[in-house]
Order: sequence, then C-alpha cells, then structure tokens
Amino acid sequence: MQKLFYYSFFLLLCFSANATEEHILNNLSQHKQWLKLLTAYSGNSPKVTDKNFLLSPEGEYSSLNELRLTINAFAEPAGLDLNQHGQCKYPARYLFLKEKLDFVKLGIKKVSCPNYEEYTNVNDQEQLSLVFATGFLGNPASYYGHLLLKINQKNKTGLEQASINFGADIPANEGMLSYIVKGIIGGYDSSFTTQPFFYHFNNYNETEHRDLWEYPIVLSKSQSELVIAHLWELMNVDFQYFFFNRNCAYFMARAIELVLDQDILDDVKPWVGPQEVIQKLNLSTSDGKRVLGEAVYHPSRQTRLYQRFSGLNSTEKSIVRSIALSPENLSLQSISDVQLESKYRIVDTLIDYYQFTRDKKDPEDKNNLYYKKAVLIRYQLAPSASTTNFASSNIPALGRGISRSYIGVDDLGIIVGIRPAYYDALDASYGHVKHAELTMGAAELIIDSGKVNLYSLSLLNIESVKQNYTMLPGDKNHSWFLKVGAEQERLNCSDCLTPIIHTGAGLSKSFFGSDLAISGFLTTGFFSDSLISDGLFAGAKIKASWFISSNISTALTINHRHHIGNATQTAIKLEQRTSISESMDLRLSWEHSIETELSKLSMNFGYYW
Repeated sequence: MQKLFYYSFFLLLCFSANATEEHILNNLSQHKQWLKLLTAYSGNSPKVTDKNFLLSPEGEYSSLNELRLTINAFAEPAGLDLNQHGQCKYPARYLFLKEKLDFVKLGIKKVSCPNYEEYTNVNDQEQLSLVFATGFLGNPASYYGHLLLKINQKNKTGLEQASINFGADIPANEGMLSYIVKGIIGGYDSSFTTQPFFYHFNNYNETEHRDLWEYPIVLSKSQSELVIAHLWELMNVDFQYFFFNRNCAYFMARAIELVLDQDILDDVKPWVGPQEVIQKLNLSTSDGKRVLGEAVYHPSRQTRLYQRFSGLNSTEKSIVRSIALSPENLSLQSISDVQLESKYRIVDTLIDYYQFTRDKKDPEDKNNLYYKKAVLIRYQLAPSASTTNFASSNIPALGRGISRSYIGVDDLGIIVGIRPAYYDALDASYGHVKHAELTMGAAELIIDSGKVNLYSLSLLNIESVKQNYTMLPGDKNHSWFLKVGAEQERLNCSDCLTPIIHTGAGLSKSFFGSDLAISGFLTTGFFSDSLISDGLFAGAKIKASWFISSNISTALTINHRHHIGNATQTAIKLEQRTSISESMDLRLSWEHSIETELSKLSMNFGYYW
C-alpha cells in the first residue's frame, strides 16, 4: 500500500512538471517578442514568404510548434559547418529563449558561430544607426525617401561599416509602368541585404544628390544585440513587397520595434512612409529612454555646392562663374588677386562643382580633368580646414505628419478631402524637396444641394523642380510633371468629373535664395470622359511658388490647353497656405477660366496626421 502511494505521488509530480512546462511554452509562444521574431506582427500570420525561414512544415505552422522546433534545433549537436547550426541561423531566437528557459536543463550547449560573430563585432555604444535618405523624384521607389540601417562595427571606418537595406528584387531592365503596377499590387519579392555603407552613401549622396540623416539608435547593449541578431536571421529571406505599406519603412520599423516600449505601426493603415517612421521613432522610448540620438547630417554633393556657393561674396561668385565658363583658365594665377581665405572658398567651391557635374564613368569627360586640377591647386595652398560648416534646418524627424485631411467650402458646396501622402508646392516641409509636389490617392467629396459627389481624384501627382541655383554650366534646371486623376470639366459643375492625364517638361529658376521658384513647361495630355481624339491636347504651363515666410506660402499657376478639336482652355489658379500650427493649416484658392469667364473661390482647414 505504501509503495502504491509513493508511485502515485511520483506520477503526480511528473504530470505536474509536464503540465507546468507545457504552460510555460504556451505562454512563451504568445509572447509579443517571440511573435515579432517570427514576423507575426500584431499576432497575425508571419509576413515572411520564404519557406526556409520557418522550421514548421508547410501547413503546420503555429507559434507554439515553431517554438518547440526551435528548441529542438538548438539542442542538436554541432556538425562540420557550424554556421548552419540552428543557433547560428536563428541567433535572435537564441538570445530571446536563453532569457526565458533553462538551457542547461534542456541540454542546449552554446555553439560557436564564426560568420555571425564576425558580423556582430560592434561598438559598445550606439551599435546601430538609422539612416534616412531624402526623396528622389527620378525613381518611383525613392519618391518618399528611404531608410537603411548601419551597423557600427569595430575596427572599421564609417563608410566601411556594414549597412542593412530592404528593397524589392526587381529584374534588370524592368519597364517603368510594369515596375509601378507590380510594386503596388505586390508583384515582387523583397528582402534584407547587406553591403558596405559606402555603396549606399555614394549612390544616394553623390549620384542621386540626396541628403542623408544618420540617427544613432540609443539602446542597451543587449537590446542592440537582439535587433542585430534578428536582422541577421532575416538576411536574404523573401517577403512580399507592396509599395505603399510593406516597404523599407515598414520592415525597418518592425525590426526596431522588437525592443521598443510600444509599437509605432499597425497593420491596418494602408500606407507607411520612411519619414513617418523617423518621426514616430523620434517620440518613442525603450526602457523609458528616447530611442533616437542626435542626427549626423551628410549633405549631398549638390547641397555642398549650393551651400558653398551661397557663402561666396559677389567677387568670389564672379570668379567661380568665369572659371566654370572657361575652365582652361583654372590656375593659381586666375585667383591671385584675392585674399588667401577667398582662395580657399573659391577652390573648395570649384572642387564640389566639378564633383557635381563630372561623369566619373566617362574618361573623356573633361570635368574629371578639371576636378583633379582644382584638387591640385587646393594642395598648393597653405593647409586649412574646410571653409564651410554644412548645416540644414530641413530635419526629417521634425515637422508635420505625412497625411492631410481637410474640410472647407467653395461656391458650389461643402468639401471634404483627404491626401494620404505626401506634400505639395505649398507645404513642402522637413525632409521634402522644396517647390516640388508628390501626392498619391488624394480625393475630394462635395456636398452640393444635399447630394454627395466625388469632386476630384488625384491618383498620382508629381512635379519635379530643379532650380539651377548657381546658374553655372551643368547645374541643370530641367523640370517635369505628371498628373493622373479626374477633375471637374467646368468650374461651375460638381457632377461632371472627367478623367485627365497631364504631363509636361520644361525649365525652372529660383530667386531670393531658393524661396521663389518659377517654372515653365510644354505640356500634353488627355482630358475627356470618352475615348475620342478631341480629348487630346497640347499646351503650356507656367507656375510660380513662393515661400513668403516660414508660415505663409503662395502659388500661381497658368495652364493653357489646345485640344485637337480646336477647343481651348486657359485656367488661372492662385493659392495661399497659412500654417496655423505644426499640424493645422488654412488654405485659400481662387480659380478663373479665361474662355468661360467663370471664377470660383474656396477655403479649407486642414489637419496633418
């Protein structure tokens, strides 16, 4: 009887231990960090589409099953290729589970991972930096800017250190239209990849002339290790790419969210932008401390040239222009009549100018020769530090939200509108291209005589403005625009919405520094609600946008269209924006049609979010 009692008690203890272990595993499988490590954000199914990432067989995934298989993989003996062991393939899972489970009891022994250990030989402080590249209107994938991570490795300079990028895997020679459509509907795989930071720095800073802002990510050593380990796990793993909401901004934010006190994204919002992530991280904390440190500004070659040129006096500018127009005259003799400090400023400006204009891949480009000549002259002068302290108030972590909703009135009724992203010529702000426009998916409804109609629709509106600030040869001022959407056929109509495609190319020039920009375009397009040739038109467009102050901006647009059927349309539009606060503004607009002599006034209050 006594033996039976002891046996029963032993079975009860075993059952209790198993039940407790099962309870621990069940709770652990629903832990927020564990789900994020599986890319099951918000508790949903994993975002990863690569079958090799998950250990669970296809059709058998659950976070609990993945947890059990991960523990088993960690307990496996090491083989000949250490880098293929489970601990080396999933170092973030290892770090997470080591804090939660008794590895000794589970028979898990630490395995050396040569490739991973070399990759994660990082500084003790500020191990990670988040880099924001400003928008580039020459490539649809870069319209909204770009995010990448830099790993601050020991024994390597900043440009040699590893960077982690996320992007779509696009076939070579992919057509622009195909690229845009596939990017929107999820037609591409995408992945994290790694390259030396120099590659991205050179591409963004030097080739595409995009300013870079490098934000140290202020985390504890263990938190940084977990984020870096997670990124290692995700390297070259496939995800489905969506231009609007499963892009570089989304997946970079999700990786950093792993150690934040709160999430900064949700899967409901249909769009996510790089600048939005920077702004939200700027307000985020980890263990009660701010996540983003003080930004390091890396001005583009174009910005360096413009800032140097603006710092010259009139005599120095005249000499630079003279040499740029007759570069064969570049010599110490050509700058002999000015003081030494002026020589420094002139030659430094010319170095940036030839760097900006030269084609590095073309050995026949004479600007390469002039660049080397300018560098040689600089060495012939007495040693001196840089003559310009580059700075910018265009800080992407500051400023308003990227989306705007508004309500207003015009001569026909009450207007309610939304602009999901991003900016126009009146409200280009921190991190944006001044005087340019980039909006997608904007729509207006009008309530007129009790009826609600779609008032306007802007599927895509891009205006790229290059301003030729220096007026030097090679500082191009070629500009272009593209508008696709629908607008009212007449100013006095609220129910005659008509599709429009409108595009043009031209030149721009800036004045008063860069506060005023005037552009002229030759245009063509189609404006009709039926596929008839009379909808085709050619014409011209003149636009002036002026940032009068930090709170007030205005724009004047004159648009002329001449249709194939000889009908003409000449429209004048005057707009003014007044910033009420960082997140609110007031807009006034007056439109007039020359041919019909119709006019329309409108006003709206907007909120940025």
